[in-house]
Amino acid sequence: MTPDHNPILGFVEEGLLVAAGFSGHGVQQAAMVGRLMAEEVAFGQAQSLDLTPFRLRRFWEGKPLRERGIV
Repeated sequence: MTPDHNPILGFVEEGLLVAAGFSGHGVQQAAMVGRLMAEEVAFGQAQSLDLTPFRLRRFWEGKPLRERGIV
């Protein structure tokens, strides 16, 4: 898991695509994450969802993703 409990999605450097850091929700999200990673490879960026909040650099920039919808 990541420090903010959200996954890291996308290229972290040239040629290294990452979809990691999931907890129990990884199985639930697997189909969409697979699609997003395929879009990253095919188009150079995801088309179905903006992955900016899930990029690794959020930790370097001090902008962890905070979940607001937890019940």
